[in-house]
Amino acid sequence: MKYRRFLFIMFTAFFLAILAACSSDPSSEESQSEETVKSDDNTTITLKVASYFADNSTAYRYSVKPWMDQVIEKTNGQVKFEYYPSEQLGKAADLLRLTGDKVADISMLPTIYFPSEMPLTAALTNMPGLSVSANQGSMGYFGLLQRSSDLLEIDYLKNGVRPLLAQNSPPYQIWTKNKEIRVPGDLKGMKIKTAGGISSEFFKSIGSVPVAVAFPELYEAVDRDVIDAISLDATPLDTSGVAEVINHGVITNYGTSLVALVINEQVWQSLPGNVKTIMAQAGEDITGQVGKSSDKETNAFLEEFKKNKNVPNLSEEELNQWKNLGEEFQELWIKEHETEDLKYGELLDMYKESLAKYK
Repeated sequence: MKYRRFLFIMFTAFFLAILAACSSDPSSEESQSEETVKSDDNTTITLKVASYFADNSTAYRYSVKPWMDQVIEKTNGQVKFEYYPSEQLGKAADLLRLTGDKVADISMLPTIYFPSEMPLTAALTNMPGLSVSANQGSMGYFGLLQRSSDLLEIDYLKNGVRPLLAQNSPPYQIWTKNKEIRVPGDLKGMKIKTAGGISSEFFKSIGSVPVAVAFPELYEAVDRDVIDAISLDATPLDTSGVAEVINHGVITNYGTSLVALVINEQVWQSLPGNVKTIMAQAGEDITGQVGKSSDKETNAFLEEFKKNKNVPNLSEEELNQWKNLGEEFQELWIKEHETEDLKYGELLDMYKESLAKYK
C-alpha cells in the first residue's frame, strides 16, 4: 500500500514537471503572446474627444467629424468616440494641458493660444505673407510635420501629445468699415483687431495700433468705431455677421491660424498597431480635404462680398509693397528671436519649401 502511494506521488511529480516544461517552452510563450495581441486588437476602444467649437462649425464639419467617421468605419466599430464640443471638457486655452493630462484622450485645439508651449507653430502659422490658401497652409504644415523632428518634439511630444491632422485657416485679409486700404502705409495710426502674438507685432511695426477684442464683441466694436480695421480670414467674418458692418477688404494674405487634432502620447502608444495606422491615414486624408473645403467657402464669400462692397484690384507695385514688407518682417523677427534651441530660420525655410508644393 505504501509502495503504491509512493509510485502515485512520483508519477504525479513527474507529470507536473513535464507540464511545467511545456508551459515554459519559448514557442508556447510566443503562441500565447500572439493570441493575446490578437485579442487586444479586437477590444473595443472608447476615446474622449474635446473641442472648443460648436458642432455646427466648419472645424467640426470638415475635420473632426469626418476623421472620427473614417476611423470608426475603417476599424469596423472597434474604435468609438465620446465627443464633447463647446468647451464641455475645458476651456480652449486649457485643452493642450488637459489632453496631456489625459482628461481628454484627443482634442482639437487652437495652436495660437499656446505661443509658449508651441513656439514654432505659433511663429510659422501667424507670420505675414506665407500661404495664399487654406489648402496650401494645411498641406504645407502637415508636410513639415513629417520632415521636422524639432517641430514634432518641441511643439507636441514635450506637451505629451501627438498631432493627427492639421487645419490651417484661409489667410487673413484686412477689413475696414470706413476707409479703403491699398498699401501698408494706409494702416498707419489705425486701431486694428489682430490675432495677437506675431500678428500684433507686425501691425505695430508699421504704425498701427493692435487692439484685443473678444470675438463675440467684434460686431459692436466695428459698428461703433471702437476699432478701425480687422485682420481675419473670411469665414468667421461671414458666419459671425460682422461682414454686415464691413465695407472694404484688401487681399494681403497676412497670417493664418492653425487648429490641430492631437492625441495623448501615452494613449497613442497603448493603441494596437492597426488602429494607429488607420488614425494616421485618416489624419492625412482629412488634412488633404479640409483646406479645399475652406477655400471653396472663402471664394464664395468673396464673390458675394464684391457685389456690394469694395475689394480693390491692387497694382503690381502695391502688391510688391505687401510682399516685401512681409519678407522684411520675417527676416527681422527671426533675427531677434532665434536661439540655439529654437531654430526659426531653418524651420521657416523648410516651411516655405513645403508650402511651395501646394501653391
